[in-house]
Amino acid sequence: MPIEWIKVHVNDSPWITPKFKELIRHRQNAFTSGDSVRFRMFRNLVNRERKILREMFFISKVSHFKQAKPRWSAVKRISGMSPISQDLISQLESFWLRQANVAIKRVGHPIPTLEELMKNMAGAMKCSKIDLNSGYHLY
Repeated sequence: MPIEWIKVHVNDSPWITPKFKELIRHRQNAFTSGDSVRFRMFRNLVNRERKILREMFFISKVSHFKQAKPRWSAVKRISGMSPISQDLISQLESFWLRQANVAIKRVGHPIPTLEELMKNMAGAMKCSKIDLNSGYHLY
């Protein structure tokens, strides 16, 4: 047998505790009975407890972010809270340049040297302009 029954509703926030629900129940009973002094007291207690519970819940959710310094510093850098180092900029530039070099398809058409043109002319000593053009394009 369970020691204590706790009703949990689907719409309850994750930070709501049984103690907090009990305070809300006392506040509602004071309101329905018409006791304004008790109602104000429990209203204030509920508000204080709500603030504390919410704060503790959210602190527990983000506490591991504060311990992860590399990620936290990256978030600060991205948001503009701290300057970006020149080393990081050079790393990013080299990364994107490498990516661009991989993506660009190069088609090479080098200009032949005079020696290569003469090889293509099959040892001819006198050439016309037409022969030079065809020798260039044949290479």
